Amino acid sequence: MQQAEIIDRVNKVLHEELDIPEGTIQQESHIMNDLGADSLGSVEIVLCMEEEFDIIMPDNDIDKIHKVKDIVKVVGDLLER
Repeated sequence: MQQAEIIDRVNKVLHEELDIPEGTIQQESHIMNDLGADSLGSVEIVLCMEEEFDIIMPDNDIDKIHKVKDIVKVVGDLLER
């Protein structure tokens, strides 16, 4: 899967889960500080990403996620396996 498709799908999930307007998500956006997710929202985002991409994110990978670009990297790495 191409990086651009991963980014589009990650952004789609974030828009739906966080109910934020289109165009507000940047690769450098912090999930909690910039996009307004709380700890429960972060868990929901991980679950939705797992469902969207048919993957399972190991806890050590989840701990690395702070920004949108981190989600894209983790998903991309898992899809390459």
